[in-house]
Amino acid sequence: IWFKKIPLGKNRLQIFTLDGSLITGREKNTPTGEWQWEVLNDKGERLASGIYFYVITDTGGKTKSGKFAVIR
Repeated sequence: IWFKKIPLGKNRLQIFTLDGSLITGREKNTPTGEWQWEVLNDKGERLASGIYFYVITDTGGKTKSGKFAVIR
């Protein structure tokens, strides 16, 4: 999945299930304003089909959030 138009610099990506369980949390420097995520949890396993939420937070505390579907 590509996340685009995110703040430049260091960002934190968090992925949650519909019930609010954290699937993964990662930090990355994003000099291009884009982040590619491999759709894996913290154990390296592929996510199951379903609806998920994301939150991207920059070092200034600004957030971008949304939802996406994984269809396998």
